[in-house]
Amino acid sequence: MPTVADCLRQHGPSFLESAAETTPFQVRKVLSALMRCRTGELGNVIYGCRLCSREHWVGRSCGNRHCPTCQHELTQQWLQKQTDRLLPVHYFLVTCTVPQEVRDVIRSYREEGFNAIFDSGAEMLRGCAAESRYLQDAAVPPRTVTNARKSRAVAGSENDLSSNADAAVPVPGFGFFGVLHTWGRDPMQFHPHVHFVVPGGAVSHDRTRWLATPQNFLFVHAKMCSKYKTYFRARMQQLGLLDKIPSSVWKKKWVVDVEPVGNGQAVLKYLAPYVYRVAISDKRILDCTADGVTYAWKPSKSNRWRKRTVTGREFMQGFAQHILPHGFRKVHYYGWCAANSRTTRDMVRWLVWLFLGWTYRLGSGIAPQPERRTPQAPRCSHCGGDLELKGVIDNKGRVLGRRSLPEHATDYLDSG
Repeated sequence: MPTVADCLRQHGPSFLESAAETTPFQVRKVLSALMRCRTGELGNVIYGCRLCSREHWVGRSCGNRHCPTCQHELTQQWLQKQTDRLLPVHYFLVTCTVPQEVRDVIRSYREEGFNAIFDSGAEMLRGCAAESRYLQDAAVPPRTVTNARKSRAVAGSENDLSSNADAAVPVPGFGFFGVLHTWGRDPMQFHPHVHFVVPGGAVSHDRTRWLATPQNFLFVHAKMCSKYKTYFRARMQQLGLLDKIPSSVWKKKWVVDVEPVGNGQAVLKYLAPYVYRVAISDKRILDCTADGVTYAWKPSKSNRWRKRTVTGREFMQGFAQHILPHGFRKVHYYGWCAANSRTTRDMVRWLVWLFLGWTYRLGSGIAPQPERRTPQAPRCSHCGGDLELKGVIDNKGRVLGRRSLPEHATDYLDSG
């Protein structure tokens, strides 16, 4: 079966040649790296079998975060890391998206638009948490908020949206993280949205208790939709992009989907592959010819897979629109999930244990520990023996020491 890399190598050169003037340099650089990945053009990695002493030459990977070929190990590492961080509480998946008219603007202002979805969704969640009757004690009491911040929180009007955007009451004990997706069921469509993984609870503002929400209820849905739209409009006004969006958009009901996801493990397995790949996986590519690409997709509100054939140029354009701006972080952490939070993860975990009455059982190590995934060494295709790294040859034919650099193409370390 053909792969995504095969499709890129088949149709990429002609696309880059014909669309060189309209395609940003960053996109051309990423596509060039992906097309050369593991072909030998970036150099080779030499392995030796410890059992039969055979040598194996493998083309060096590009190491690009958009590459569908060489990010599997990073996906598994991220999944293991996030699974270890899960608390023994119930979780929710909150998805924030934007109407079609706004997507057209975000397509032209990617970094600003993506950050607007992140910031607006995070402000919406913090604002709802501060007003939730289950998490009221997690919000900082009004008397401890500075007068300037307090005045912005209570004096902002609907006409002064820029001040309202920063008016949410601080809730430092409420932590969550978000993952950006730019595609939906059909990878040829541009559909930016952010999935927020939210634990069902928060730490009290004095950091002495864990406050839990019901297992099937997070916040009032209508209030979430309203706040998200208000905060997003404020971001667009701050960025000077409000005039580019039709006024009818703000009269629509915006979509914020909330779904209980149990202990969170299943949703992490769903999100992990999207963190380190773009748009479409190899298993969905059905055929790749000089005329076009055929792939499988599942329409909305349907469980049946269908085939769709597009030209090579359409496939390249569809893939390229999901390449992120240089240096843009696809995963954002908030509250105690952030690395610089004063409320540490260990503190939150300990408070959850106290809330559940598990302190002795888990803290003493009596409880069974979760199994950890250990990466397996590459195997010899001839005898099945373990392979060891013997050396690296770069794309200019120079022999590099085995400790000089990882299996990575030096020319594309900053390729996005």
